[in-house]
Amino acid sequence: MKHKKLYNFYTIFCTSVWVTFILSQLVYMFSSFSNMDEMTSIIYVAGTVTIDLVKMLAIYSNMDRIKPLLNDLNNPLFQPKCKEHVELALAVKKFHSRLFYFCLYFGVQTYICFSAIPFILEENVTLTQGWFPIDWTYSPNYEIVYAFQNIVILWNTLIFLNLDTFTSGLLMQVGLQCDFLSTTFNKIDAFHVSSGVLIENGEQMALSLKDNHEFFNRVMTENLIVCVKHYRKIRRLATEIEDIHHISVFILFLGGAIIICADLFQLSIVQTGGVEFVLFVSFLMCMLMEQFMYCWFGNEIIFKSDNIFAASYNTPWLDCDLKFRKILLNFMTQSIDPIGLKAGGLFTMSIKAFVSVLKSAYSYFTLLQRIQEKECSELN
Repeated sequence: MKHKKLYNFYTIFCTSVWVTFILSQLVYMFSSFSNMDEMTSIIYVAGTVTIDLVKMLAIYSNMDRIKPLLNDLNNPLFQPKCKEHVELALAVKKFHSRLFYFCLYFGVQTYICFSAIPFILEENVTLTQGWFPIDWTYSPNYEIVYAFQNIVILWNTLIFLNLDTFTSGLLMQVGLQCDFLSTTFNKIDAFHVSSGVLIENGEQMALSLKDNHEFFNRVMTENLIVCVKHYRKIRRLATEIEDIHHISVFILFLGGAIIICADLFQLSIVQTGGVEFVLFVSFLMCMLMEQFMYCWFGNEIIFKSDNIFAASYNTPWLDCDLKFRKILLNFMTQSIDPIGLKAGGLFTMSIKAFVSVLKSAYSYFTLLQRIQEKECSELN
């Protein structure tokens, strides 16, 4: 790899700065443990940065698995084989592009809100709470702290944008391949096998299949075997993605409820319409979007892989021989359970999991409000 030493230095430097930022947050958190307002004001930032660090390390440590995975997507089995496949692929590409710009908008908006706080309030305040071994209220210490936090927040925004859209792209590929296979099953008699890959029939091939029943049986059996191989490749792809991301997504779901809760609590105590209010709303949207993406695409994989089982009924199995029917029956027993990606091996990425996170976040939020009300009543 060209400039490998420079790349390694950059990686170590950025990770060190990131860890230093998290440590400053943790020290401040422990020193303010008895103050609920201070705790929640730092949890939503520290938690998010920590989760993104874990996701980055998960990607970096599995790079030797990700590269072959991306190369495997160029496998002929995964390529479009008819007009319907091309239309599906273009629709997914368009959707992923829109998703990227949607995430970019909220990410940049949140970063701008963070960066603009000192200028709008017209006073020396840190972008987020943290402990520092220097008195940051005076120049040039304040400028150093501001630049330090600004760089980390900007980098974290870029990491969030790149990692989540990259992972969502992989999940969309699994869903797209399921759509490809379902479409293929719905018109399996419109293909024939050439060099181990399905090719659309020409007029001559279509006539041969219609006139020669023995030839039809052989072609349909070959087509079905290729479809079974395609399905196994899809399952292997989904399993590989799950193995790479299951820990980071588990931590995302585990910490997501706490972060959303802390953000909601801060929203309830800041002035409505102010820059801090806009910041917390933007941050909440980013966090919800991050959680929802994984759950939505995980849910889509479950739904689309289930369609494969249903589409296998649409094959012309009544017109085929016993060999075809046995292979089809064996395939249907394998595909009766839809493909589901688990986070931490405990729960499946789905809309149901997203709703559970929201319910947990709201429960924590109401608990914090009751504790705060109790503390206020005791003071009065």
